[in-house]
Amino acid sequence: MGLWRSCQSVPGFKECVSIPCPSPDAPSGSCGKIMTARAFVTLVCITSAISALFLFLFGRMIDSENRLVLLIIKCLVVASLVMGIIGVAVGINGTTTFGGIAALKVGAGGAMGIVAIILNFFGLIATLLIT
Repeated sequence: MGLWRSCQSVPGFKECVSIPCPSPDAPSGSCGKIMTARAFVTLVCITSAISALFLFLFGRMIDSENRLVLLIIKCLVVASLVMGIIGVAVGINGTTTFGGIAALKVGAGGAMGIVAIILNFFGLIATLLIT
């Protein structure tokens, strides 16, 4: 189960369906967590792309003394890290306890989210070292 799709496998067959949230069958707390995690993960993707674009533009500037662009880059990277931590934490919680079932496992998406947070942390350190 992920944030957007849920898959079930039997030998020789795998079926994936979209998770309808809000759903009349699912408890409102579970759907709220899934929708919150979807929003934060989407915002992380957007802020990461914008910060990478600003970083590229900052590197291409002839006059590297433009501190406003550097401040925008650092703020976007910090915001991306914070939103990533919130999104992954809420997403893992929402998918492992969806519908009150606590037996679900963190899948590959959750593991990739944790790795992305670690890489984003290293990116934050590298960005803070830019002067």
